[in-house]
Amino acid sequence: MTTAEKGSAHDYPWFLPDGCHFLYTQGRPGSSELYLADLDARDSLRARRSLQSLEASASTNPTAKFAAPGFLLFVRARSLIALPFNAGDGRVTGNAIRVATGLDRFTVSRNGVLAYSQASATPVQLSWFDRGGKPEGVVGIPSGINGPAISPDGGRVAHDTLSPDARSVDVWAYNLARGTESRLTFSPNSSVSDFPLWSPDGNCIAFRRAGQDKVSILEQSMDSSQETVLDDNAAYVAKFPQDWSRDGRYIIEQVSSPETNQDIWVIPLTGDKSGDKPGKPFPYLQAPFNETWAKLSPDGKWLAYTSDETTRNEVYVQEFSVSPTGRTPGAGGK
Repeated sequence: MTTAEKGSAHDYPWFLPDGCHFLYTQGRPGSSELYLADLDARDSLRARRSLQSLEASASTNPTAKFAAPGFLLFVRARSLIALPFNAGDGRVTGNAIRVATGLDRFTVSRNGVLAYSQASATPVQLSWFDRGGKPEGVVGIPSGINGPAISPDGGRVAHDTLSPDARSVDVWAYNLARGTESRLTFSPNSSVSDFPLWSPDGNCIAFRRAGQDKVSILEQSMDSSQETVLDDNAAYVAKFPQDWSRDGRYIIEQVSSPETNQDIWVIPLTGDKSGDKPGKPFPYLQAPFNETWAKLSPDGKWLAYTSDETTRNEVYVQEFSVSPTGRTPGAGGK
């Protein structure tokens, strides 16, 4: 019925009541678009109609469903959104309405009965283990948390979780000695702040913020709520902070591109003449393959990462040679 263009995938078909038209999602690295298609169309790509941009992240399936009498249902920032929709002419007829928050998965029956599960309904217990795999204790109480990151001094754990008002996802920090927790970020409604990354001195965190229209990498001091934008390039929808160099000069990020899939980029933290503002992010490893999960060696001379250039995921190590303006020519082999 459809033929996906290069670098994309067609998923999650869902029929409308007439049995001839159906919804499906076109997914690309870091982005996802909802389309309406016709079974009788000879050229499905020409006949289809774009209805809505959907969130594409590791925690959300970019799927949409039709609910009687006339709504499109989809998830955005872990909230279930209902968009008024006329199935007869295939057009959106109103503004989006939030139905529920903290969602993990959902489905809807033909007579309009909705079933869904909440991500916070499956609590996670942070636990200590020794290097032999033996449990040594727990941290805090079970809750719906993700992305735990231990501070450089070992005294705190940052993670992301649903905010108490259930309107956003934010980064929190748990003090291991005191057994207390504090909120670090205050995201706008229906947005997600996640993937916390500690600075080498433990005084700042970097994190991803995913909103309705773009994804950014931000930095925030531990003693202030003021945020600094590190990467705000709207051309790349999916970004994830991966590592912070021990000298504090660079942040490694993973960026999704429709042309080159998953790539490894570098954010120089001192780029202007005064040295006070971050520089312009630049690609370090950019190829038609998926380069992911980058980590710097403790001395900052080597970069380890995963690539599927041999058609399977393997770990590579490559010399890390950069300046605040880009990759240094003549870097060593891998």
